[in-house]
Amino acid sequence: MLKHLTTKPTITFGEVERKTKTVKTTFAGDYDELDVNTTKYQVDVILVSIEDLAIREWRLVASVYHYEGVVAMVDSKLFKDMPKQFGLDYHRCDFCGSTRGNRKISHVLYNTVTNEWKQVGSECVNKVINGAKSLAKFVCDLYEFIQVKLGGCEYGDFDGWSAPDHSRLQAISLKQAVALCRSYREHVGTKWVKSEWDGRFKTEGTNDKLQQCYGEYATNGWIIEDEELFENVCRYVDTLNGGFDWDGEPDFNQRIKDAFADEYICFGDIYLAYFALKGYEDSIGKNAFLNKCKEEGIEKDGHYNFSGVLESFKFEQSPYVYGGYETVCTFKGDNGMTFEKKLSGLNVLAKFTKEKIEDEFGCIENRFYIGKHYDFSCSVKYIVSTKEIVVFGGRMSKTKK
Repeated sequence: MLKHLTTKPTITFGEVERKTKTVKTTFAGDYDELDVNTTKYQVDVILVSIEDLAIREWRLVASVYHYEGVVAMVDSKLFKDMPKQFGLDYHRCDFCGSTRGNRKISHVLYNTVTNEWKQVGSECVNKVINGAKSLAKFVCDLYEFIQVKLGGCEYGDFDGWSAPDHSRLQAISLKQAVALCRSYREHVGTKWVKSEWDGRFKTEGTNDKLQQCYGEYATNGWIIEDEELFENVCRYVDTLNGGFDWDGEPDFNQRIKDAFADEYICFGDIYLAYFALKGYEDSIGKNAFLNKCKEEGIEKDGHYNFSGVLESFKFEQSPYVYGGYETVCTFKGDNGMTFEKKLSGLNVLAKFTKEKIEDEFGCIENRFYIGKHYDFSCSVKYIVSTKEIVVFGGRMSKTKK
């Protein structure tokens, strides 16, 4: 596929990885109900990164698939500077001047010497620059090779790894992506859910739902950009420590930083905007929680006089406690803050409350300790700002007046 290109692109091959490919076959089962046959087998995959697609001074910036409604981003560094009129609604060929409403594919090119932009039809692209058609053909052949000759795959087939398709390469602006993610977190939920197979069918994860929401929201004009929010998220992204591994691959933070520098992401990478927004919102909550701790006089390794109720408890295995289990208690303070303390047993709490623990027959059960009010003094072991919990350590003592 590369032999006709005068300027060879930069191609990086990753390490061989063993993945599990899952194939689901639906068939008619008993009582005319659909059943699913699941087959799993091991396959070796290699991540291939192809960049700098160019013919001399011309670079391929985007491929426009008019019938599919997709503007596939090819060069993320140049895409943000592409003229706004280019894209799906641009039916003119800048080489021959013809305008065709039924155009199938066109390509956006940029000249690095003259700073010239062109969107040209697939038939004229080779007339603009010698070899450009080979460049466009290379992109199409590569897609066909992965999707058709190798059989392709759906998202999640290879333990979450999948070959790209046109829809996942659709470019969307970071401003729209952040606005969509904010709306999703406000109205749907803030918990990130991975897509998984439940044995018969694939359960949709947060990334799947975000992609569905984008199609619906964009069509109905429901995506409302917030310039102030976007600038705040950008400032947060600037504070992230990104980097690259020994193979030159960017880590997760670096991918987020690169995406915000490019101002656009591919449709399939919308989760980058989600975690950038989540990180920003978490940082706000973290600062507010730390300020609350400061106001309450709570500091690591210091002592604190607690006053509040026991909300819940659970048992955890521990080699340091007689019997092999310790009790993890969660308290809600009178100030509304959440505290946690590990005890050898709930009976330890009895001397720190004035309320009656036993029932009318003198019976004491663990559940009777919940909801009672306790006062004690204890050292602060940790302040977990991400979960907004203060963790006590050491021995408990009665609060001194």
